[in-house]
Amino acid sequence: GPLGNIVGSSNSPTLTLADATTAMSGTYTLLVAQNGCTSTLTSTIVQVHATPITPTINPIQTVVCTGNSITLSTTPISGVTYFWTGPGVNLITNSNTATIVIPAIATASAGTYTYSLSISVDSYSYCSSPVTSTTIQVNPSPIIQTLSSNSPVCSGNNIVLSSTAVAASAVSYTWSYPDGTPIPNSSNSTTITIPNSTTAMSGLYSLQIYTADGCPSAVTSTFVQVNQTPSTPTISINPSAPVCAGESVILSTTPIVGATYTWSGVGITAANASAITLPTSATAAMSGTYSYSLIVSINNCPSLAGTISISIKSLPVIQTITAPALLCTGKVLSLDTDPVLNASYQWEGPNGFSSILQSPTVSTSSTLDLTGTYTLTILVDNCSSLPKSTYVEIVPLATADAGSDLIITEDSSQKINATISGALSYEWSPKDYLDNYLLLDPTVINPQSDIMYTLSATNKAGCTTRDFVWITVPIEVPHTLIPDRDPWIIKGITGNPDSTVEIFNRWGVKVFISTGYATPWDGTDMTTKLALPTGTYYYVIDPKHGKSIVSGYVAIIR
Repeated sequence: GPLGNIVGSSNSPTLTLADATTAMSGTYTLLVAQNGCTSTLTSTIVQVHATPITPTINPIQTVVCTGNSITLSTTPISGVTYFWTGPGVNLITNSNTATIVIPAIATASAGTYTYSLSISVDSYSYCSSPVTSTTIQVNPSPIIQTLSSNSPVCSGNNIVLSSTAVAASAVSYTWSYPDGTPIPNSSNSTTITIPNSTTAMSGLYSLQIYTADGCPSAVTSTFVQVNQTPSTPTISINPSAPVCAGESVILSTTPIVGATYTWSGVGITAANASAITLPTSATAAMSGTYSYSLIVSINNCPSLAGTISISIKSLPVIQTITAPALLCTGKVLSLDTDPVLNASYQWEGPNGFSSILQSPTVSTSSTLDLTGTYTLTILVDNCSSLPKSTYVEIVPLATADAGSDLIITEDSSQKINATISGALSYEWSPKDYLDNYLLLDPTVINPQSDIMYTLSATNKAGCTTRDFVWITVPIEVPHTLIPDRDPWIIKGITGNPDSTVEIFNRWGVKVFISTGYATPWDGTDMTTKLALPTGTYYYVIDPKHGKSIVSGYVAIIR
């Protein structure tokens, strides 16, 4: 042995020394003897190392969250080898250290992780310490499954952020603005609302959640775009004064690049423009006060509605125009219309006629050049009526020529030769002795007395022109009377019931008188009722009506 002593003898080639100590380190020599013969000495060196004491594992944390690393350490000892075992140790490039870090990849699952350590004075663990162990509790970390927002948001509206988590129950939430500043009063809610957004609040909003064990999730972000909400538009109207029905109206606002425009109100069809026109066809049927609104949108952000009221006045209405459709030349041409309160009138017509009177007189003696259309418009509160027109035709008078005066005996007939022009109708009057009073050239048949015929020619305006023809029926008195055979018939006074016939004898005594001559004288004395003797008698005939008295003689022959 190392001390020169015999440490043992045996008939066995193997020697076991129990309870080795470091003092037993040294050179050991073997002598083999057989049959009295001894071998040469053979030596070997034995090194006895001190056995390491049981190490103590000092974990930095005994509880960690999934996805985090685990740090384990022991008191470092010079010249020893460290033998670590447990989940994830194999992932360490060099575990022969007093301190090891289990990578986060090894803690993806929650549970109890056991780690062991022994140390050895050599790299083969021949002189190893007893194995010591420790457990690490790996708690689950929450996972943010979704993080969403109501982006894009219009400025002034609320930003709404919401989330859902799995794998662990979240007990607190850390919401952050894009600059990393925590959002106040948001630690206990899966959904938060941020009021009164501005465009400066656009950016990445983040969320990290924690369990009751203090395990955090990964930070998750979502982008929120805050678009500018247009200001309430101001609407302009042209014309600005109260509008007359049927007048074109332009509504407009200041144009904005990229904006859309939504107009609403009576008479508006879909129109995406900063200026629109209410057509005359729309305002023509409108009267009263109307409200119009406009919403301006940019990036789907609508403004508040701008409004404006338009007062549309109804047009005055011309009810009637009174004027002759046909009027004869020389007549008074007057126009008239119903009165309208507070109205002014404007007449226009042929030959430069113009008047502002309600009931003007165009002419006191109309001429043909006044034929044409007369148009009236009225104005009330600067609103003009629709024009109303009437047509007046000035018609020339008809001409009538009844022909020359005629002398026609009582027992004869003769045609009247008359001419007319421009007449729609004509007739003769009186009808006495005429074969047809509606003929232009009627025949006078057996006139009984003088008569004047009137030819009336009427034009299409109803104006009548008259001309006259005088028919003279001569008085024919026979000079003989043969009683009971040849009566004394006087022609030319039969038709004059007020004519008088007087007969006198040679002494001037009236023997016959008659008013009218319905019954011819038969030679009888009107007083005695006796037949007068043969002789010469004298007559006086007064035909009346301005005709001359006729006198002469008549002889009674018996």
